[in-house]
Amino acid sequence: MSLLDHPEAQAILTDAVVTPDAVRLGAKQDGRIRPEERLIVIRPVGESRIDHALTNAGPEVSLAEVVRAQRQ
Repeated sequence: MSLLDHPEAQAILTDAVVTPDAVRLGAKQDGRIRPEERLIVIRPVGESRIDHALTNAGPEVSLAEVVRAQRQ
């Protein structure tokens, strides 16, 4: 399945490639591990520009909702 065949990617945008599975990560700040976040990477089709966003939205928030909010 290509990224554009992924149901959430189709629901989000037809002009961008979105990783259907965001990376979950934990970062350190002041020597302490911060709460887990998701890293979303977006590359508009036909462009070399790459956008990225970190979100602390929980797993109940869909990738489509996170990307839609980032693109506004």
